[in-house]
Amino acid sequence: MPKSERRNLIRRCAMVSYADIERLRAYVPQGDGWVLSVYLDVDQSKASNLKRGFETVLQNLLREVEQGMDERAREEFAANRARVLRFLQSYEPRKKGLVLFSDVRHEFWWDRELPVLLPNVVRFERAPYLRPLIEVLDEYERYGVVLIDKEKARLFTVHLGEIEEHEAVFDDVPRRTVTTSMDRLWSQKNLQRHHDTHVHWHAAHVAERLRELVERYHFDRLIV
Repeated sequence: MPKSERRNLIRRCAMVSYADIERLRAYVPQGDGWVLSVYLDVDQSKASNLKRGFETVLQNLLREVEQGMDERAREEFAANRARVLRFLQSYEPRKKGLVLFSDVRHEFWWDRELPVLLPNVVRFERAPYLRPLIEVLDEYERYGVVLIDKEKARLFTVHLGEIEEHEAVFDDVPRRTVTTSMDRLWSQKNLQRHHDTHVHWHAAHVAERLRELVERYHFDRLIV
């Protein structure tokens, strides 16, 4: 697979991180802004979704939410509804659940697919409606996995039945060699010390990268 395609795949399949949740919690539109929150069951194993039945479900939920709004809120709701529906026109489900947050006035947009079922919910409120998202994330433990040797390390996140590989860590560790000179013993000791120092640096490099991932994802378990 070309690198560009692999990068796109990783981006599309990115997991929801702790930082994502914190940003969504902190998002409050300025003034009297509103956020349209959408949770959809888009599971293609269900007959009701094979012909994009989730679009009909969404339309019905949007109509229900719109009832009883005052004129000012209705105008803003219409703009966000149109934005969400435009997104769905080119959307092809790859997983079971879809989450969307939209605030047109402040150009805020967030979308993510999840490999687990979600309830069909639409809310139009002063902040993102996060309860369904947080509940499903809390239901599954998040694992950090590290595969490491003396020169390289691969780091993974496992959550919701999926695995995401992060950027690998490589370090140039000098190899130990056998010398034939008169000062062979002295040279071997220095080469060993030099090698061990670089291995230590590599381990520290991996530990630092792992610390960043722990802060981002808040693993429940770590496997090394």
